[in-house]
Amino acid sequence: MCLLVAPIAGESDALVRLEALARTTDGFELAATDLELRHEGDVLGRAQSGKGSSLRLLRVMRDADLITAARADAQAVIDQDRTLEKHAELRRAINEFVDQEAQEFLDRS
Repeated sequence: MCLLVAPIAGESDALVRLEALARTTDGFELAATDLELRHEGDVLGRAQSGKGSSLRLLRVMRDADLITAARADAQAVIDQDRTLEKHAELRRAINEFVDQEAQEFLDRS
C-alpha cells in the first residue's frame, strides 16, 4: 500500500502525473504519460526535455506510425544508394542539419 499526499491545485502536469500513478502500476503507461507531458527531448542529441527537440512538427507518441513509415522509406533509400550519390540534394540537406554529435549518435544506432 502507498499513500500519496501532495498539495496540487487545479489542472496541472503534476496532477496528471499523480492521477496516472493512482490509476496504474504499469511503468510503460506511466512513462507514456510523462513523455506526453514533457515531450521527447532531442531525439538526435542529449537534451532530455522537449524544449530542445529536433522534431519540429512531430511528436514521438502521437506520430509513431508516421515516424516508423518515414524510417522505412529512409532505409530503402539508403539500401539503394548508401552514400546518397544519386540524392545529392538530400545529402546536402542532411549534412547541413545534422551536427557532429548527432552524426556520431546516428552512426552508433
